[in-house]
Amino acid sequence: ECVRYDGKNKPNRIVLEELAPAMERVGICPEVECGFTTPREPMNLEGDLSAPRLITVRSRRDFTLKMRSFAVRKAEELAQENLSGFILKARSPSCGAAVRLGDSGAVTEGLFYAELRRRLPELPIIDEESLADPEKRLAFLKKAASGTGK
Repeated sequence: ECVRYDGKNKPNRIVLEELAPAMERVGICPEVECGFTTPREPMNLEGDLSAPRLITVRSRRDFTLKMRSFAVRKAEELAQENLSGFILKARSPSCGAAVRLGDSGAVTEGLFYAELRRRLPELPIIDEESLADPEKRLAFLKKAASGTGK
């Protein structure tokens, strides 16, 4: 889907060719579902490591509250589904498990990822970059297939 900030997509071969035939996909984009347009101004996480703010790059608009509110609602909705696992977009300020915090060099969690992990701590979660590592991919798939993440 063309939901990236630049209006483009970034398909992942492993997800589309290897995993898709064996699973039912439920695609979401936190930014789009939260109401951000596509394309949109890029956003970064900034500020305090334990409470990062979602700030647009040029206009400096703060969308932290909007994204956190969405993340809580969506994570609760997803908790009602029968999910086996979740694949997120690496380095995204909403979905990334390890996102650079501004120019500090520090790393924090994306806002949606953090809420999803908080609400569904046993759910297997991986990003598309980690899927490229055969050992991480196998561990994720085993946990997802075992149902231990539900």
